[in-house]
Amino acid sequence: MSAPSPGRDARIAAGIVVLLVLGAAIVGALLLRGGGPTTAVVGQASAQAGGARGTSAPAGGSGLRASASCTSAPSRSSDGSPTSFEAARAVDGVMDTAWRCDGDGAGRQLVLRLPSSQRVSELTIVPGYAKIDPGDGSDRYAQNRRITSMTIDTGTGPATPVSLDSSTTRRQPQTVRFPAAETSTVTLTILTSDPGMPVGTQAASDRIAISEITFPELR
Repeated sequence: MSAPSPGRDARIAAGIVVLLVLGAAIVGALLLRGGGPTTAVVGQASAQAGGARGTSAPAGGSGLRASASCTSAPSRSSDGSPTSFEAARAVDGVMDTAWRCDGDGAGRQLVLRLPSSQRVSELTIVPGYAKIDPGDGSDRYAQNRRITSMTIDTGTGPATPVSLDSSTTRRQPQTVRFPAAETSTVTLTILTSDPGMPVGTQAASDRIAISEITFPELR
């Protein structure tokens, strides 16, 4: 029997390499087409989930109504557009509007009326004025006070004290939980707030605000 020629062995080896390369390319293409898993961290905006400042929040049309013990006077953005701060702004489904009240907010109340008596055990809140001024780009969330603690009263037992993250870099809705209750009214009483800070050449604003509140369990 004659020994295999070196040329034949080289051709076989080259063919095997080509097949391996083609196989790897096909597998890679299939993986790219299918895509890998996307992970969204709770409480943190992901690229798919959105979360940009000044976008709509998912509360519009919930039937939620609000009244407050105080309201700041209307003002104007730097481009001259009018801005108002009535309690309804906290439940309108829009992140860059807000209920606002002068001072540090201690003892001030926001009363939320559900469309009917329902069982609720949590709410989401943006505890400041989450607006970027459309005229000059000023950050109103940093400039105004941000609520750090409050109580939640469902009228069915003792009010529940809760703490909030007042960081200027976190303006997504925060979820706070309280003992489940069947109720049609929830009262928020502000306890403490962090002061605002100067923004550019503008002084800090000594006012508290809530940009948005939702009840995820409402039906």
